Amino acid sequence: MPVVELHAFTRVERLEAVARVRFAVSGAGGWITGHQQFSNVSLCVQFEIDGSSLPELGRVLREAGILLAREAEAVAGSVACSLQITFLSGEPDLRTPPPAVPG
Repeated sequence: MPVVELHAFTRVERLEAVARVRFAVSGAGGWITGHQQFSNVSLCVQFEIDGSSLPELGRVLREAGILLAREAEAVAGSVACSLQITFLSGEPDLRTPPPAVPG
């Protein structure tokens, strides 16, 4: 399966941006397979989608305030994608308490 890397940036608040990405991917017929959050700085979302839907996904993301670094091009067949989003909000680091260790 081909892999497509997409890079984007946004000034949309982090939680709202996550919701917008989720709806954009599912609305384009894709499904999210994983994610990795890097404090309030960036987020990487992995998903699978039909490659012919990538231009439409790019358009929907742009309308949602999430701007791709370059236009997404159509690809034949199903593709695995990663979408790296950089947040330009200037919010401080997200504090996540460590989980309790039993014992």
